[in-house]
Amino acid sequence: MAHSRRIAAATLATGATALFATACGNSLGYQTPCSVWVSMSKADQRSTINNLDHQEGQPDASDAEVAEFERLASDYCADPLLPDDTIGGMRDSRPP
Repeated sequence: MAHSRRIAAATLATGATALFATACGNSLGYQTPCSVWVSMSKADQRSTINNLDHQEGQPDASDAEVAEFERLASDYCADPLLPDDTIGGMRDSRPP
């Protein structure tokens, strides 16, 4: 009985963490941690990108723009020596 309660609690905690990560990513914009970004679904990543565009007064990104942003952010977040562990850090690491 105690074992099944622990499993249920662990499952609930995992689900809550995933929900929090998804909701947080959308509202954090460029402050979205890389750990959250890489765990997001493609739909949640697209929503985050569109929210960033809206914050900057831009319309939703095109499919090509979304694909490029996803590639850049995922490549940036894969770097083990990040200067900034958020997707916004990739803006500062690009050549001028």
